[in-house]
Amino acid sequence: MKTGSILYNFILSLWVGGIVIFTFLVTPVIFQSFDRDAAGEIVGKLFPYYFPYNLFLSLAALVIF
Repeated sequence: MKTGSILYNFILSLWVGGIVIFTFLVTPVIFQSFDRDAAGEIVGKLFPYYFPYNLFLSLAALVIF
C-alpha cells in the first residue's frame, strides 16, 4: 500500500468519523442535557469549528486523490 493511499484513507476516516461523532453522539447528548434554546446555542458555537474541519479534510482528500 502506498503512503498516499494510507494518508488518503486516514483523512477519510477522520472526515467520516467527525461527521458521525458530531451527528450521532455530540448533538443528541447536548440536546438531552440542556433545554432546547441552550442546546441550540451550544451547537451554534460548535459549527464555526465543525464546517472548516470538514472542508479542510475534504479538500485534503481531494488533493491526495
